[in-house]
Amino acid sequence: MLSTFLSTLRQRSGLGSSEIAERLGVDRTLPYKWESGARRPSSQHLMRLLDLYGASDEERLEAFQHHAAPKSELE
Repeated sequence: MLSTFLSTLRQRSGLGSSEIAERLGVDRTLPYKWESGARRPSSQHLMRLLDLYGASDEERLEAFQHHAAPKSELE
């Protein structure tokens, strides 16, 4: 799931969700919503998250595969 994947990458990066929100210029609750599965990040936000997390090419591909999955596969 994308939410779990994003949470793992953030924890590995050592960044807090508040810091992520500040760097992205979004509401401070939005990163939590992305990681809990309540919302999906836009493609633009996903790219910026992956940049902040220092994601590898393989991790980027995996993230976008999760992002493209139909909503029914997320539940």
